[in-house]
Amino acid sequence: MSSQNRLTRSVPYWALVIVSVLTLAGGVALAVPRIGTMEEMLLAGTATGVEVYVGQAWITLAAGLVGAGAVGVLLALALAAAKALVPVRPAIVETIDWEAEGEEDADPSDPVVETEPEPVVEAEPASVPQREDAEAEPRVAPPASR
Repeated sequence: MSSQNRLTRSVPYWALVIVSVLTLAGGVALAVPRIGTMEEMLLAGTATGVEVYVGQAWITLAAGLVGAGAVGVLLALALAAAKALVPVRPAIVETIDWEAEGEEDADPSDPVVETEPEPVVEAEPASVPQREDAEAEPRVAPPASR
């Protein structure tokens, strides 16, 4: 088994693919009927401002959705291609040396040595040496005159 995750199990990758395809399809579904209506009305000579100018705005929005969906699909394909080019590192499996003796393997015939903890002796607190020029009371600054 490889130590790297597969792209097919990546939730963000599939979210990118699904959202990109849905955005692309939504843009196409939004643009095609509006283009058909505009073409029909313009050729018949019965086009009003609503069909022409509002239809253009809807088609512009649809073109943006189609472009974003196409970029997302291309990004997903590029990500899949880049993932395919990265070499898979083999999983490192260490072999166990069953012949080696560890420290935890003790011979049952060895004597058990018990040690007693040393008694704790409380030391007297160390005194802080006083400086010769230290005063008993702290100095207070005189009040500021106005």
